[in-house]
Amino acid sequence: MTTAPYEVEVECPNCGTVFRDWMRDSVNLMLERAMTDDEVEEQLSVTCPHCGHREYGLGLIVDDGGLR
Repeated sequence: MTTAPYEVEVECPNCGTVFRDWMRDSVNLMLERAMTDDEVEEQLSVTCPHCGHREYGLGLIVDDGGLR
Protein backbone atom coordinates (compact mmCIF):
# COMPACT_ATOMS: atom_id res chain seq x y z
CA MET A 1 0.00 0.00 0.00
CA THR A 2 1.16 3.53 -0.75
CA THR A 3 0.73 5.59 2.40
CA ALA A 4 -1.13 8.88 2.37
CA PRO A 5 0.96 12.06 2.31
CA TYR A 6 1.27 13.95 5.58
CA GLU A 7 2.63 17.35 6.52
CA VAL A 8 5.91 17.56 8.43
CA GLU A 9 7.85 20.39 10.01
CA VAL A 10 11.57 20.04 9.45
CA GLU A 11 14.65 21.89 10.67
CA CYS A 12 17.25 21.58 7.94
CA PRO A 13 20.42 20.01 9.40
CA ASN A 14 22.45 21.85 6.78
CA CYS A 15 21.36 25.49 7.24
CA GLY A 16 18.90 25.50 10.18
CA THR A 17 15.90 26.73 8.17
CA VAL A 18 12.59 25.50 9.62
CA PHE A 19 10.00 24.68 6.95
CA ARG A 20 6.85 22.63 6.36
CA ASP A 21 6.42 20.14 3.53
CA TRP A 22 4.55 16.95 2.62
CA MET A 23 5.91 13.40 2.37
CA ARG A 24 4.92 9.73 2.41
CA ASP A 25 6.42 6.84 4.38
CA SER A 26 6.00 4.24 1.63
CA VAL A 27 5.30 3.79 -2.08
CA ASN A 28 3.97 0.57 -3.61
CA LEU A 29 5.25 0.51 -7.19
CA MET A 30 2.98 -2.43 -7.97
CA LEU A 31 0.11 0.06 -7.64
CA GLU A 32 1.97 3.19 -8.82
CA ARG A 33 3.96 1.75 -11.77
CA ALA A 34 3.91 5.02 -13.71
CA MET A 35 6.14 6.75 -11.12
CA THR A 36 9.71 7.50 -12.17
CA ASP A 37 12.63 7.14 -9.75
CA ASP A 38 12.68 10.93 -9.37
CA GLU A 39 8.96 10.97 -8.52
CA VAL A 40 9.44 8.23 -5.92
CA GLU A 41 12.33 10.18 -4.36
CA GLU A 42 10.18 13.32 -4.29
CA GLN A 43 7.38 11.45 -2.48
CA LEU A 44 9.69 10.00 0.19
CA SER A 45 11.68 13.14 1.02
CA VAL A 46 11.52 16.87 1.69
CA THR A 47 13.83 19.53 0.27
CA CYS A 48 14.93 22.66 2.12
CA PRO A 49 13.65 25.71 0.23
CA HIS A 50 16.69 27.73 1.38
CA CYS A 51 19.70 25.52 0.62
CA GLY A 52 18.27 22.57 -1.32
CA HIS A 53 19.35 19.90 1.20
CA ARG A 54 17.17 16.78 0.93
CA GLU A 55 15.99 14.83 4.00
CA TYR A 56 14.44 11.37 3.75
CA GLY A 57 11.72 9.73 5.82
CA LEU A 58 11.24 6.00 6.30
CA GLY A 59 11.43 5.40 2.57
CA LEU A 60 9.81 1.98 2.25
CA ILE A 61 9.46 0.99 -1.41
CA VAL A 62 7.58 -2.15 -2.51
CA ASP A 63 7.81 -3.54 -6.04
CA ASP A 64 7.31 -6.93 -7.69
CA GLY A 65 10.68 -7.99 -6.28
CA GLY A 66 9.61 -7.26 -2.69
CA LEU A 67 10.89 -4.49 -0.42
CA ARG A 68 13.72 -2.13 -1.35
